[in-house]
Amino acid sequence: PIAELAHYAPEDIVYLLFNKELPTSEQSDLFKAELASRGRVPESVAAVFSTLPKDGHPMDWLSVGIHTLGMLETTGDWKEDALNLIARMPRMMGLLFRIREGRGADIPEDDLSASMVQRFVRTLAL
Repeated sequence: PIAELAHYAPEDIVYLLFNKELPTSEQSDLFKAELASRGRVPESVAAVFSTLPKDGHPMDWLSVGIHTLGMLETTGDWKEDALNLIARMPRMMGLLFRIREGRGADIPEDDLSASMVQRFVRTLAL
C-alpha cells in the first residue's frame, strides 16, 4: 500500500519512480549522491525571482523558476532534465518562498551533501 512509502526518504521514492523498484541501501546511497551532483541551482534563478511581484501566486513563481532552469540548462534528454529538476527543486522551492516573503537577504549557502528535505529546510532558515 501507498502508506508504506511514507517511511522512505524522498530520494528513494524518486528512485522508485524512475526504476520501478525501491533501491537497496547501496543503490540509495549512490542515487542520493547522483542527485546531489545535479542539485546546484544557478544564481540567476534567485535573481529572476527577485523581479517577480510578491503577490504573484506561488505556482506562477514555480513555473517561472522551472522555465528559467529550462532556458539556462537543458540537456535535451527528458530523463536527465527530469532528474536535474528534481535535484534542484528543494533549493528552488526554498528560494521561492524566502524571496516571495521578502526574506531574500542572507540566504544560507546550499549544502548539496544534505538530504532533499534538509536542503529545503536549510534554505527556508526556519
